[in-house]
Amino acid sequence: MLGLNGFLFFDLEYNPKTAKVREYGFILGDCRVRAVNSAKLESAVEKAKFIVGHNILRHDIPILKDYFSIDFPNIKALDTLMLSSLLFPRKPYHKLRKEYLHSEDEKSDPLKDAELCKTLLEDCINKWKSFPWQLQLLLYCLLFDKPGFAPFFEIVGKSNSTEIKEKRKEIFNWIAEEYRTKLCLSNYREDIQKYPVEWSFLLTLFHEEGPSDFVPHWVRYQYPHLETILHSRRLVPCENPICPYCTDQLNSTKQLQKWFGFPDFRSFSEEETIPLQQQVVESAMRGESLLAVFPTGGGKSMTFQLPALIAGTQVGALTVVVSPIVALMKDQVDVLEKRRQIGEAAYINSMLSPAERKDAIEKVRSGEKCILYISPESLRSNTIFKLLMERRVERIVVDEAHCFSSWGHDFRVDYLYLAEFLRDLQTEKKLETPIPISCFTATAKKSVVEDICSYFKERLNIELVQFISPAKRSNLTYKVVESSESQNERRKQLINLLREYAGPKIIYASKVKTTESLAEELYNRGFASACYNGKMESEKKMVIQDQFQNEEVDTIVATTAFGMGVDKDNVELVAHYEISSTLENYVQEAGRAGRNPNLQASCVALFHPNDLNTSFQILQQSKLSAQEIATVWRVLKKMAGNHNRLIMSALEIADQCGWTEKETDVGVNTTKVKLAVLVLEEQGFLKRKRNRTQMFGSSISVESAEQAREAIGSDKIEIPNSTESIAYRIIHHIISKRWTRSPECALDELKVNLGLNQQQANDGLRLLRSLHLLNEDDDWSVRLQRKGNDTPRSLLNAAASLQKELLKACEGKGVNDRFVLDITRLNSLLNQRTDFVGASTSRRNLFIFRGILRYWAHESVAEIHLVEAGHQIYQIEFLVDPNVVKENLEKQWKIFDSVIEVLIEMQKEQTSRSGNVVWFSLNGLISRMYGEKAVARLEMQQQLEFALLFLHLVGSITLEHGLVVFYTGLVMELNPEAKQRIFTPNDFEMLDAHYKHKSEAIHIVGEYAKTMLIDERMAQQLLEDYFLMDIEDFRFKYMQGVALTESVSNELKQKIESVNVEQRKIIKSRRKHILVGAGPGSGKTHLLVHKVASLLWIEEAKPDSILCLTYTRAACRELRKRLYNLAGPLASKVNISTFHSLAFSILGVQGNKKALENSDEVVVKAAELLESGEDMGVGTPSVILVDEFQDLSAGEYRLLRALYDLGEKEPRVIVVGDDDQSIFAFRGSSSEYFQKFADEFPNTEKFYLTTNYRSVAGLVHANAKLLGMMTERVKEDSVQHALKQGMAELNFYEEKDKTIAAFAAAEILADKFSRKSEESYCILTRDNAEIFLAAAKLEEKQISYRLLKGRDKDKCPIEKTREVLGFSKILQENPRVGNIPWSVKEFRELAENYKLLHKKESTFELFDALVDDFIEVETACGENEITLGVFNEYLNEVSYSDFTAKNIGRISIGTMHSAKGLEWDNVILALGSWNVKTVDEKTTQDNYRLLYVAATRAKKSLTVIGVENMLPTEWLSHFKRKGRVKNVKMPKVLHIETGLGDIALGQYLKKNDDSDVYVERLQKSLEREPLGLSLSIDSHVANGNYCIKQGNLYWAWFAKDFTGGLVKSLAKNVLIPQRAILSQVVRWTSEEGQETWVPLFRLEFRRE
Repeated sequence: MLGLNGFLFFDLEYNPKTAKVREYGFILGDCRVRAVNSAKLESAVEKAKFIVGHNILRHDIPILKDYFSIDFPNIKALDTLMLSSLLFPRKPYHKLRKEYLHSEDEKSDPLKDAELCKTLLEDCINKWKSFPWQLQLLLYCLLFDKPGFAPFFEIVGKSNSTEIKEKRKEIFNWIAEEYRTKLCLSNYREDIQKYPVEWSFLLTLFHEEGPSDFVPHWVRYQYPHLETILHSRRLVPCENPICPYCTDQLNSTKQLQKWFGFPDFRSFSEEETIPLQQQVVESAMRGESLLAVFPTGGGKSMTFQLPALIAGTQVGALTVVVSPIVALMKDQVDVLEKRRQIGEAAYINSMLSPAERKDAIEKVRSGEKCILYISPESLRSNTIFKLLMERRVERIVVDEAHCFSSWGHDFRVDYLYLAEFLRDLQTEKKLETPIPISCFTATAKKSVVEDICSYFKERLNIELVQFISPAKRSNLTYKVVESSESQNERRKQLINLLREYAGPKIIYASKVKTTESLAEELYNRGFASACYNGKMESEKKMVIQDQFQNEEVDTIVATTAFGMGVDKDNVELVAHYEISSTLENYVQEAGRAGRNPNLQASCVALFHPNDLNTSFQILQQSKLSAQEIATVWRVLKKMAGNHNRLIMSALEIADQCGWTEKETDVGVNTTKVKLAVLVLEEQGFLKRKRNRTQMFGSSISVESAEQAREAIGSDKIEIPNSTESIAYRIIHHIISKRWTRSPECALDELKVNLGLNQQQANDGLRLLRSLHLLNEDDDWSVRLQRKGNDTPRSLLNAAASLQKELLKACEGKGVNDRFVLDITRLNSLLNQRTDFVGASTSRRNLFIFRGILRYWAHESVAEIHLVEAGHQIYQIEFLVDPNVVKENLEKQWKIFDSVIEVLIEMQKEQTSRSGNVVWFSLNGLISRMYGEKAVARLEMQQQLEFALLFLHLVGSITLEHGLVVFYTGLVMELNPEAKQRIFTPNDFEMLDAHYKHKSEAIHIVGEYAKTMLIDERMAQQLLEDYFLMDIEDFRFKYMQGVALTESVSNELKQKIESVNVEQRKIIKSRRKHILVGAGPGSGKTHLLVHKVASLLWIEEAKPDSILCLTYTRAACRELRKRLYNLAGPLASKVNISTFHSLAFSILGVQGNKKALENSDEVVVKAAELLESGEDMGVGTPSVILVDEFQDLSAGEYRLLRALYDLGEKEPRVIVVGDDDQSIFAFRGSSSEYFQKFADEFPNTEKFYLTTNYRSVAGLVHANAKLLGMMTERVKEDSVQHALKQGMAELNFYEEKDKTIAAFAAAEILADKFSRKSEESYCILTRDNAEIFLAAAKLEEKQISYRLLKGRDKDKCPIEKTREVLGFSKILQENPRVGNIPWSVKEFRELAENYKLLHKKESTFELFDALVDDFIEVETACGENEITLGVFNEYLNEVSYSDFTAKNIGRISIGTMHSAKGLEWDNVILALGSWNVKTVDEKTTQDNYRLLYVAATRAKKSLTVIGVENMLPTEWLSHFKRKGRVKNVKMPKVLHIETGLGDIALGQYLKKNDDSDVYVERLQKSLEREPLGLSLSIDSHVANGNYCIKQGNLYWAWFAKDFTGGLVKSLAKNVLIPQRAILSQVVRWTSEEGQETWVPLFRLEFRRE
C-alpha cells in the first residue's frame, strides 16, 4: 500500500461562458495552494505521480490541457466521482458535499473542494476495507489498468498474478453463491472479461441490498452497455432450467401471483399449451418487440403491466404506455391502485392541474413510478421527452394499437410521430439497442396488423412478434334488434330493454347531443344515469367516471370516447342506441360488458338500415379534403414568407384558412389543422418539431441566485406566490442548470417543474427582463404588414376607428352585463354609413373587429365568446366599465402608434436583414421608446407585450419569434424545395385510402346487422371471419367480392339515382365542366337536388365545399328543403345562396335594402375583392352549381370566374339554365354567358333535358311555335316531349285596353275558380299597374290571392319594423344567447311572450307569418335548433311582400317577369295592347322569350287576353277564339300597401328648428299607436298632393313620385284615396345617420 504521498488532489472553477479558469486549488503532501497563475500548478504536477479529482477525467483534465497546456495521462488520474459511485452504489455522490457554503449562491473554493476530494478518497478506502477479499480481488482484476481507477490500487495494494491464479476457482464459487438470487450468471465469465468496468458497477450494486435503479445517470451515459448487461442479467430469463435467479425472480407465473394474485395465466382456447397471456409476458421479458391481439376483457392491460412492474423492480426501468383516451389512462391507474393495491403507475394528461402534473412528473423522475401513461399528443411535448431522458425506458407500449394504423377504425394521426420520437430518444441516450415496442389491441383485423408491423419495420427496423388470439368471449350474448326510424319509438324500445337489467349498464350513441338528451330522459324516468362524451370538461368526465365505478351512477350514456379499455367488471348490459360505425368499435364497446368471466352479460344493438347513413354522415363531416389541406399549405407558405421556420397556433392557421367563420368549435378546427400538417409532413412538404418555447440559462446576467435575490428584493421574495417570489424561483431554476450539459429551459418545463400556470410564468419572466436579469438580445421579431394600400399605420388607424364603433355599439352596457353583438351587421352599418360596399376594406374590417375582441379577452377587458361562427355573433360580458375602456383609448393608441413608429425606424436601420422583418429585444424597445429608466417598470413591459399582441391581432404586424408567449405554437420547418409545389391528389392518397377503409367498414357493419336479424349464427361467423380472414377473402365470402368504399348505403344510392335516363347521365358524369340546357317543366330543380345529393354521398364532396347559386331566396329555400328530404342532415352544411348573399358574405357585411337596389354593383365589388388576391378567409369551393345560368349579369359572371380562379385547384362548375327563358336583360342579365360557357370552360360536357313534366301535350306543342321564332338558341335542335298526354284548354280573348284586360282576367278567373276551386290559378300582366286592378276585382268578388314579388319587393325593410325590432331586442337580451341554441318550441314561446307584452300594439299578422315562415325554413333540414345569427340572416333576406295579408290562397297575381320558376294549373295572360313584334329585332326576341316564359307556366289551361295581330300567329293558331269579354265592370274599391318610397320622409327628421316639436310629438305617437288605426286622407288644394292625418296631427304626405305615378293612374279610373289604415311602423335611417320612426299604410281607393 503506497499511502497518499505523491497524490495531487486538485479542483478548479471554470466559466464556460467566458472560457476562462477563475481559480484553482490543490493539495500535494503538506502543500496547500489556491491560485490563478499556473506556475505553482506546473511545479506540483512535475512532482506528483497521480492526480485526484472529482469528475476529473471528463472535466478538469481536458481544461488543464487546453487552458494550462498540462497534459496529465488519464491512466495516472483517479476520479473520485467514478470511484465513489462504484464503492457507494446505494448512495452515489453526484456532487461534493460543500458544507462550507452557507447558500447555493456563494462561490466555490477550489482548495476546500480539493480537501473534500481527499476526504472522499479516504472514505472510499475505508469502504474498500469492508468488502470481502473475493470482491476486492475481483475488482482489482477488472479495474487495475482502467483510467480513473488504476491509481486507487496503488493505495489499497496490488495483487500478484500467482495469488489471482490460485484463488480463481474460489472467487468464481463465491460469485455463484453471492449473486445466485441477484443476477443471472449463465455464461457470465466471457461477458465479464469483455466489459470489466460495467460488471464492476454491477457487482458492487448488487453486493448490497436495495433497489436496482441507483445506477447514476452519468454512469449510464458514459457506459451505455451497462444498460444492456443490467437488462440481460436482471430481466431476461435464460434458458437454463436450474438458474436460481431466473427460476425465481423471472418466473412469469410466480410474478403473476406476486403482483395480481392469480395462480395461473388465462387461456383463451384449449389448443393453447402455454397460455397466450404468458407467452406475451415472457416475450416482453426477453426484450422482444411484439403485437398482441386479445379479445375484449382478455386481460391485455395486465399483460403489459406485469412485465412493466417486473422491469421496475428488477432494473428500475420505466415503461411508457401511449394511450389514446384520457378516461382509459385514469381507469387503468385507478384499477391498479384500488383493486390490486399497486401504486407504481401514473398518468400525465390534460385532466391534471399544474400541481398534480408537477407531482406526477416528480414521482416518475424519482423512480417512484415504473409505469407512465401518456397521450399520443404528449409525444410532441419537450417536457415528456426530457423526463424520459432521465429514466431508463424499458419499453414503449402502444395501447389500443388499432388507432395507430391508417387502416384502423380509430386512426389517430399523432401516433405516427412515435417513430421519430423514439429515434430522437435513442440517439440522445446513446442506446446500443432500440427501445422495445409492445402493441396491444382487442380489435385488429389482418390488414391492421400488417399496417402496424410494416410501420415499425420501415421506420425503426423493428420486427414485431405477433400473438393473435382467435378466441371470442363466451360470457357475452350478442343480439341485434330491428328498430324504428322514429326517435320516439326507438327510445321507448331502449327504455323497455334497460328495465330488464338491474346491474350497471352502458349505452352507446353516435352523437354528443344524443348522449345528453338520452341521459336526461333516462334520469327523468328514474334511472341513475349520466352522459359521457368528448365535449365535456375533463373534471366533469373524471367525476362521472368515478361515480360509475363507485355505483353512484348505474347507467352511462356515452359516445365511443368511453369505449376503449374502460374496466368495470360487473356491467350487465351494453346497448347500442345506433349500431357502431365499425365492427371494431362494436366489439370494443360491447366488450365493456361482462369483464368478470363468471358474469353472463348481454350486448344489444338497435338497428335500422338508415342508421348506416348516420354513420356515413358523421364520416363525411369529419373528413379533411385535399382542397382543405392545400389551403393550409398555401397559408403556411404565405405566413412563412422568405423564412422556412414558422411558429403558428393551430387556431391561427384555421383562422387564416377561413374556417373559424364557419365553425365555433375550436377543437374541430385545431384537429383539422393538425391532420393537415401531418399529411403535409408525410408527403415531404414540411417537418413538424416538438412544441417548444425555450430560453437559455446562459443568457442570465448574474453569477448567482443571491445576486438575483438582491436585485429582486429579499423581502418581496418571501411573500408566497408574489410575482417577485415566482421570478426568483424561475431564475434559481435557470441558474441551477447553468453548468449542466443541457442548460436550456423550455417554458413548458418551467411551468411543470415549478408548478406555475401560464400567467404566473409570463409575469415572472417580465420582472426578470425588467431588472436586466435576463439578457434577450433580439429575441423578438415581427413582420411589418404592407399589402395594397394598407400599411402598418393605416391598419392601426383603421383599428382605432373600429374600436370606437365597437364601444359605441356597446353603449348602455355595464360591468357584468351579458349581451350579444353581431359583428357582420355592425360592419354592414359602417359600410352603409360611409356609402361604400364591397371594397377589400370590408373584409379587412371584419378581421380587425375579430382581432379587437380577442385582444379585449386577452387583456381581461371582457369575456368574449363566439356564439355563431358563420354569422360572427359574439357574446360579450364587460369585466371593466366600458367608459373606463373608452377613457383609456387615447392613451393606448399613443403606445400602439409609438411601437409602430419605432419598429418602422428599426426596420430601416436593419439594412442587412431582408424583407419587412424587424428583430428586437423587448427591453431594447422600451429603452428606445421611453428611455433606459423605463425598462425597470414592470407595467411598461406588460403594456408593450399587450401592444405587440394587439398589433398582431389586428394585422398591423405579424409576430414571429416571441409569439409563443401568448399562444401554444406548432413549430414547423418548411421544406424549401417544396415551396414551389402544390398539394396534388397523389399527395392525398394516404388519407383518401384511410377514408375509403372507414366507408367499407360501415358497409360491413351494416351487413353484419342485417345478417343478425336473419341468422345470428351466420352473423357471428361473419364477425369472427372479419378479424381473421384476409380482406380479399372476406369480401369474396360476404360482400360479393366487391370493396364497397362509397360513403353511402345502397338504399340511398339507389334513391339518389332514381331519375330519368337524361338526368342519370348528368348525375353520373364526373366531368369538370357541365352545361345543362333545361327547358320549362323538365325537372331542373329535381336534377339539381339529385346532383348535389350525388356529390355529397356518391362522389363524397365535402358539404361546405359545395356552393349552389340561385337567383331568389324562394329558390334557395326550395332547393334546401328538397335536398334535405333526399340527402338527409348532410345537406344542411351545403352552401345554398343567391349571388348577392354570397357577395355580402365575401365582403364581410350583411345585405341591406339599399345595396339590393344595386345588387350587381355589390357583386362586382365582391368579384374585385377575390381578384385582388387578398386573403379574405373565404373558403374555396370544390364544386360550384349555378341555377338559371341564362340570367347571369356581367357582374355575376365575373364573380363566378373569380371564385373559379380563387384556389390553387380549379373547382368543378355545373351550370343549369335555358337560354330560351332569358328575360331579365333590363337588369343587366344576358344569355351570352350561357351561349359561350363551353368556349370559356374547356372540355365542357353538354346535356339537354327534353322531357316536360309540367304541361299537357297540347300546351307543349303550342309553345313550341314560340321556340321556332327565336334565333341563336343553344338548344337549336332540341325538342321538348310532353310526359302528360292530353289536350289543353287554350282560349284567346280580344281586348286592347289594358285596364279592361286586367278586369276581364279577374272575371274569367273568378268563373273558373267557382267551378274548380281545388286547382291553382294565376293572372300575369305586362306591367305593375294592372296587377292592382286585377287585385281590386278579386277583392270585390271576395277571392283571396297573393301578390307575386314585383314592384313592392322591398317597400318595407322587415327587420326594421316595430314589432320585429322589439322581438329582436328580446332575443339579444335572452340569457340563452351565447350558451345553447333555442329549440323550436322555446323560440315560439319567446314569440308568444313578446306578443302578450305588446298585445295592444298589433294584431301581429305580419309577425306570426314571419315566425312561421322562419321556423319552416330552419326546420327544413331537420334541425331543432335556432340561433340569433340565423334569425338575423333570415331577416336580411326576406321581404315585406312575402308576408302581407294577401299572401294566401291558391290564386296569384303578378307580372310576367315575376312568374319565372313558378307554375299553376291555369294561367291567364292579361296582355292588352302589348305588341310582341317590334321594329327592333333584339326587343322582339326578348319579347318572344318573355311570352314563352309566361305561357309555359301553365299545366292545363292557358287563356290570353290581348290583340291578335300583335301576337305570333303561329302560336295563336292553337287557341280557340272567344271574342271579347263581355259585361266587365270596374271595381268600386282598391287597396294599396305603401312602402318607404311612397311616403315623403323629410317630415320625420329633426331640423333644429321649431318643427322639431312636431316631429317629437309624431314620434311618440308612432311608438305607441296600435297597428290597424284608421286615419283620414285629405287632398291639399295648393299642391294637389294627399296627406294622412289624425285630427290636426299630420302623419304622412304622399311622395311626389307616388302621387304622379300610381295615384294619378288610378285617378283616370276614378279611383281616389279615401282612407288609410296604419299597417306598419318602421325604423328608418337617413343618409345623414338620423334614425326615426316612419309609418306605412294600407290605402283604400274608392270610385267617386
